[in-house]
Amino acid sequence: MNTTNSIRFILFVVFWISIGNVAANETSSDFFNADSGFACGPDITCDPGTQYCYVMIGGPKGVPPGYRCVDVPNKPSPLTCETIPDIGIGCNCTESDSGVIVTCTAP
Repeated sequence: MNTTNSIRFILFVVFWISIGNVAANETSSDFFNADSGFACGPDITCDPGTQYCYVMIGGPKGVPPGYRCVDVPNKPSPLTCETIPDIGIGCNCTESDSGVIVTCTAP
């Protein structure tokens, strides 16, 4: 594994650990939970007007995808892929009637 790939892997692991810690430490009041929200993974509901669903797929074998709702700065209206800053390399953005989803693939 070369230096660049090693750094990417380390960053992914740090990110993945932070996702796990967030999911383990959140309470239900930390998530938008209304009928007008949209599903982000199996357990989270995002506010389609102010948040997008961030999905991390891949990484170490057997690790399930990670999901979280991300607040968008300046609350643009409407929320679209173009209004989300710095989606990132290895990520794609999709829009639907219910909300915006950014999916990233880890090495």
